[in-house]
Amino acid sequence: MPTTIIPGSKAVENLKANELSAWPSRLDPENRIEPLCKPGFSPNFHLESGEKIFTIGSCFARNIEKALASRGFDVVTRRILSAGHTLFRHRANILNNYGVPSILNELTWALDEDRPFDAEANLFELYPDRFVDIHLPAAIRPASRDEVLERRKVITDITGEVKNCRVVVMTLGLTEVWFDRQSGLYLNYSPRRALVAKHPDRFELHVLSYADTLTYLRQIVAVLKQKCGSAQRLLLTVSPVPLTATYTGRDVLVANGLSKAVLRTAADEIIAENDHIDYFPSYESVTLSTRDAAWEEDQRHVEQAAIDLNIGRMIDGYVSRDSKGSADLDTQITKARAALADGGRKKAIRLLEPFADQLDTSAELAALFAETCLALGRSEDAQRAIASIPKDWGGWQRGVLEARVMTANGEAEQSVALLTTLSEAEPQRTSIWQALAEAQVALSNWPDALFAAKRWSNLAPTAGEPYRLIADIHRATDNLDQADAAYRAAMEAEYGGQEFLMDYAEFLLEQKRFDEARTCLKSTIPETRWQQERLQNLLLFAG
Repeated sequence: MPTTIIPGSKAVENLKANELSAWPSRLDPENRIEPLCKPGFSPNFHLESGEKIFTIGSCFARNIEKALASRGFDVVTRRILSAGHTLFRHRANILNNYGVPSILNELTWALDEDRPFDAEANLFELYPDRFVDIHLPAAIRPASRDEVLERRKVITDITGEVKNCRVVVMTLGLTEVWFDRQSGLYLNYSPRRALVAKHPDRFELHVLSYADTLTYLRQIVAVLKQKCGSAQRLLLTVSPVPLTATYTGRDVLVANGLSKAVLRTAADEIIAENDHIDYFPSYESVTLSTRDAAWEEDQRHVEQAAIDLNIGRMIDGYVSRDSKGSADLDTQITKARAALADGGRKKAIRLLEPFADQLDTSAELAALFAETCLALGRSEDAQRAIASIPKDWGGWQRGVLEARVMTANGEAEQSVALLTTLSEAEPQRTSIWQALAEAQVALSNWPDALFAAKRWSNLAPTAGEPYRLIADIHRATDNLDQADAAYRAAMEAEYGGQEFLMDYAEFLLEQKRFDEARTCLKSTIPETRWQQERLQNLLLFAG
């Protein structure tokens, strides 16, 4: 049966009235797919600033809860952080629930007095007086039975807080799950191989069907309605984070595609059945964005910029109009980040300047303010912004900002020293190699600059910026053939820009290759007023 049936006349009306009905082109004035995709959504309820929120689901749920907490919401699952240092050494992922059946398990154990956690069925004694809870990460060391049960009680108590929250944010992760035939329950994690070897007939790998997934989602909704009341609202998301690996024998890319398709389709069905459930398109946002912008170097974890974009848009959409003031900053940060990514430095700083006196209240704001000031050559303002960022925020990201300020202030040697240390600790971070290459250029250390720029290019093979810097280095050292090749590579990169065409034309004009320069300039389509002015100047020079 169709999930939605719309009369023909209404369907035509929808098409005409919906500004987002047609797939966007790169030629559209506002490219809402690249670099970070911004799908439309329509909230059917609102969040009240500071209210209690319960988050549950896969690891992406932890990104959501951390961001919500930083914006003043009382995210009750964050209380696990103060639940005891020895019990929760691995607290970052201890509340993750990857499969839909695991979400149902946790809610049932916490809310249904008739179906509590069964220690006899779910605890294993690996060796004398050392037990494990098979629904928790294998990284947690075996412990005494009392300690394992104490840990489980804390988790159950915190999960039970869901009944005190008007809003639940649930993130669906995967459909490839392990089944315990003896208990009749699905596990949250792969069973330890020692357990599989010891009990070869007890555990099975299941790939849940659409019907299976929808059945478990319906049971989750039923439990929440029964135990938490009809006023509760559910915001459903699908995690963009892919499978780490698959046990099915398939290519993990194919297995992950199936998993996400099933989850996304089941989510749409459960939303169609329930007026109190909304869907937020973080999955579409991340997976449709350009890969360099959306994914860290492991191609599994989502870049902080993409997380910030999604949380900012979600809060902007869901915070009630009566309490919108707390969302204004998040909205401006989102807009400023997008403007900066598009080369709109002045627009970005205009959006951020009204909040300049609030830098010490938001590390995210201070970091973006510093980055924007650096782009505008305002190194002193950038330095003041960085000083307001806590020392333990961002790790290597804060260090890169500090190093870029050093370079801007003529302290490139100190910048190189700091960035070299960072590159040794985080060798896969493109922004570290970019900053290091720029610092070496400032020192005219051309071989070292070229090495760093090539490392940057290797880590971001579809980006044009590294090739442009490589071209500039060759140009400075009179390696003109290599500069020419690098400029061409920059123009041909998947994520290039009109400025690369004008850079190359300028290079050709310097070499008195006027015909080639004119041909290059004729194919340039300026996207900003500044690019239009530059193009006109180059055309005049080309004759």
